[in-house]
Amino acid sequence: MMKRERRHAAWLAAVAWLASGAAPAAWAGAAQCAQAKSPAERAICADPDLQARDRAMAQAYAHALAVSPHADELKADQRDWLKQRDACGGDAACLRPSYAQRTLELQGMGGRFDWAGRWYRVSLTPELASASLSIDHVTAQGFRFDIGGENSGGGQGDLSGLARLGDERHAAFRGNAAQDTAACALRFIRVGAALRVEQDGDSGECGAGEHLRYDGLYLPQPAKGVAAAASPAGLFVRGLVPTQALDQALHRLLGAKDYAYLVSTASSANAQEKNLDGNGAQVISMFVPGVACDTKSLLMLGSDGRLWVGLWEPTGSGMQVELRYYTNVAADKHRLPKTIAADQQPCSGETLTIRMMP
Repeated sequence: MMKRERRHAAWLAAVAWLASGAAPAAWAGAAQCAQAKSPAERAICADPDLQARDRAMAQAYAHALAVSPHADELKADQRDWLKQRDACGGDAACLRPSYAQRTLELQGMGGRFDWAGRWYRVSLTPELASASLSIDHVTAQGFRFDIGGENSGGGQGDLSGLARLGDERHAAFRGNAAQDTAACALRFIRVGAALRVEQDGDSGECGAGEHLRYDGLYLPQPAKGVAAAASPAGLFVRGLVPTQALDQALHRLLGAKDYAYLVSTASSANAQEKNLDGNGAQVISMFVPGVACDTKSLLMLGSDGRLWVGLWEPTGSGMQVELRYYTNVAADKHRLPKTIAADQQPCSGETLTIRMMP
């Protein structure tokens, strides 16, 4: 057996131990790729990037278990995540962000738990939607909380109230008519050192702007001077482009600033837009709900590495919008593709300027 194969076999053995014992980790019951049965398992075995993500997630899970006094909660939460992961089937674009999100969560789920304090919601896309939670005045009956957030579409929200403790692990809040939150309910659930928030009621019923919700997994706010868990920012990790190489090519083409702006438009995405140019490229539109007419992007991705990108961004203090066009196809440097041109109409009353980028 070659050295690389031995390393892979050792990893599979470790994963099997974690999965078959009291600690459900990466593959539920899978011992080696030759025995992979589910679409998700087969997809992981066929993709080196997913194998690396599976290893990183399993290591984070094993460490969280080792330092947590609430291991049973972590095991149950991991089983729930495995069901969600398996729902991706063999879709690598779904599996990648699922693994990235779970690894971020596990990095803060070990250790001891305390209701009181400040919390932040774990997200692969904090620049698109962020949320934070503050809990104080904790008694045997419950606690006071303030939860709030914002998204890139301008939606903001803040909700305060008293949550009642059902037991040491669960607390619940029910809104009231006086605050126009009667249809809102929040459940606070301890998961190791983390806190999972579940929300009933839509955004408006819970005092939030459009498309803003509070549910998710929250980790304790790090001490001052300590950074929170880093968030992978690439479109590849988020499942929006098919390969790491293509994502890196986009970064080189746009530069750091406009690549970051491209990512910031990814609140919503449609990967099946119509191609009007007949060049075989996949067309992906991304936009921020609420301001989709002037805060958006359109990607045309050729399987051979050809790229065409349109970025729409409001500029200045007036009703001005700039469309920045990039391509790595020399013949198209000074010609706006029909697919991008068809989507260039800005918001009502705004003036559009087109910049052909070098």
